[in-house]
Amino acid sequence: RAHALTTAFGQGVSRSPSGHTHLVDALQRATNPAFEIVICGDRKDPKTQALIRTVRTSAPARSSVLLIEPGTQGKAVRTLAPFTENHLMIDGQPTAYVCQDHQCQMPTSDVKELVRQLTAQPPSKSENSATKRER
Repeated sequence: RAHALTTAFGQGVSRSPSGHTHLVDALQRATNPAFEIVICGDRKDPKTQALIRTVRTSAPARSSVLLIEPGTQGKAVRTLAPFTENHLMIDGQPTAYVCQDHQCQMPTSDVKELVRQLTAQPPSKSENSATKRER
C-alpha cells in the first residue's frame, strides 16, 4: 500500500512537499520501524548515560524515549505513562526496555545488546500477518 501511495502521489509530493506532510508522515510510519524505549536509572549514573547515548545514536528517528529516574521525578513520569509501572532497574543496574507495537524485548543493561535490539530488523507487517494466519 505504501508503494502504491508513493507512486500515486509522488509527483505532487515532489512539487509541493510542505503540502503533503501528513502523507509523508503516514508513509514513514508504514515503512519504518519506531520504538518506545524506556530507560530506568539515575541520569547522573555513567551507565545510564551510556544507555542514553546508545539510544541517541542507534534508535530509529521516530522512536519515543522515556527516562524513569528513582524518586519523585520517576513517579511523575509513571503517572503520565502508566505502562511503565513494571519497567524497573534490574539488579540495581540502569536498564533499557525496547518496545514496538506494545511488545517489549528482554530488558537489558548491556550497551551492545541494546544496539542489537535497536538495529535488528523487525518482521514486516505482511510477515506478521502470515505468521498469525498459520497459527
